[in-house]
Amino acid sequence: MMLPYCDTAYVTKIDRAFQADTFFPNLDEMDEWVMTEESEEQTCFDLEFCFTKYGAQVKIENMNSRRNVSAELRRKSITAVLLASCMALMTAGCAGTGGSTTASGDSGDSADSADEGKISVVTTIFPPYDFVREIARGRGRY
Repeated sequence: MMLPYCDTAYVTKIDRAFQADTFFPNLDEMDEWVMTEESEEQTCFDLEFCFTKYGAQVKIENMNSRRNVSAELRRKSITAVLLASCMALMTAGCAGTGGSTTASGDSGDSADSADEGKISVVTTIFPPYDFVREIARGRGRY
């Protein structure tokens, strides 16, 4: 039975004894279940019945702790996103603006007249460098 995995049970109580081989457990006799709502008694033909709602005491405590954990995870997620955004902005701020500098420390603005009009390509790993060098073949600075 799935009752141990439930935190709420909706039960229709019928005021009549039926002959059967299987019965639903009586939640009124179980300590871990508490009746939270009960409707007025109703009649349909000759059957009297009422609707009841039960809550599991242990489950209610677990749900409250789950809500607290969920709220804490949300706060941590928001903090992580804000931290990542700040790191991205700080990294972007380090990129610099304006002209580039060559390995000797000269500004890229004082390039030789032979390099004017050529495309400047900068790569940090060899495969893209080699690819650009093969395609450009003397038409750019790399």
